[in-house]
Amino acid sequence: MPYTKVLNHNYLKEFISVVQPLLIGTIIRYFSSKDLVNNVTATDARNASIMLCFSLCFQSIIRNHFYIHTQRIAIRVKTAISVLVFEKILRIRQTTTETSVGQILNLFTNDLNKFD
Repeated sequence: MPYTKVLNHNYLKEFISVVQPLLIGTIIRYFSSKDLVNNVTATDARNASIMLCFSLCFQSIIRNHFYIHTQRIAIRVKTAISVLVFEKILRIRQTTTETSVGQILNLFTNDLNKFD
């Protein structure tokens, strides 16, 4: 379920990043148009600026949720991998290996620190 949330947030973030330059272009055309071909009214420019402000706020909220969900997924993956490695360590008999428990735990923590 959280994977679909991440994808939905990513799609919304990308959609907003496509719309923002169009809104900025409308505002620039309003201030730079002297001819009647690309004439943008003051109402259009005002609406574009309001929509740009809302899109920036919405984009920051979406980005925050996107990072939260990706962090949750990363923590779940790290936990699953650490459980697999720990179960593998428990299956190794200490009498058949020449390593001590401290060395095994040191390897375990070093491998898990690579995920940070």
